Amino acid sequence: ISARRGRGCVRRALAFLGRDISSADAAELASVQVDAREAARRWWAWVESRNALRRRIRRLLLDLERSQLRAVILVGHSFLFRELFRMAIVEGAAPPEVVEQLTQRKAGH
Repeated sequence: ISARRGRGCVRRALAFLGRDISSADAAELASVQVDAREAARRWWAWVESRNALRRRIRRLLLDLERSQLRAVILVGHSFLFRELFRMAIVEGAAPPEVVEQLTQRKAGH
């Protein structure tokens, strides 16, 4: 999240979430075990092609499917989420303004 790496990502995410949820929910989230090892060093390229991004999204979805986890929280850049929605939204399944919000606009924290 932003310029943070490793456990700093987790702390920053919890700080942002804590603004919008109850203290009980924030405490419960803080107790969740998070593996931040893959965010401990800079691994991303400054410029990633759309094809490379789509390959990364497909790997992510496959990893999630294979994990058999009951719940997952994804933290990522809005470029990733917009492209994920572009790949997944079925035409006519959502109102046009929702599709635009998910596929065209930058997501906030």
